[in-house]
Amino acid sequence: MKKKMKYTIIIAEISYIDSLNPYETISIDKGKNDNIKKNMAVTSTLGVVGRIKEVFDNYSIVELITSNQGYTSAIDENGDTLSILSGQGNEILNLEYVVTDSNIQVGNKIFTSGISDIYKKNLFLGEITAIDNNDEMFKQITVKLPYNIFNLKDVMIIKKER
Repeated sequence: MKKKMKYTIIIAEISYIDSLNPYETISIDKGKNDNIKKNMAVTSTLGVVGRIKEVFDNYSIVELITSNQGYTSAIDENGDTLSILSGQGNEILNLEYVVTDSNIQVGNKIFTSGISDIYKKNLFLGEITAIDNNDEMFKQITVKLPYNIFNLKDVMIIKKER
């Protein structure tokens, strides 16, 4: 079982968004000199943004949850459907491995499950906007990002304290 953790929030400004690949990574103005470390969770007031991918002295690169490489352990608001939220390189996210007999519905909110070492439990990820039941084993579920990446100015880095 995980020990009770305390968390510290570090506020950072977004310093760069690549206009050709805005859903893959962003740069923030905090780095090694601010005690930022790889795999720290990055959020906004509206929901999870991503995780620290690379750290330099005065800035860091954040891999966004919308990235093609972005995978996040997720759970629905009722706490009964554990799944994987995957990025598609755009503002749409997919909820994967949800069995067809699951009770999940359009409008359900999706949160971090807390089983990873990156994201603590119950951080908001998004809301289900569409469900396709045509597959025999798994539902095809679309989740809407809770913010517009181009409107984000500041983010919060969650630092675990032991």
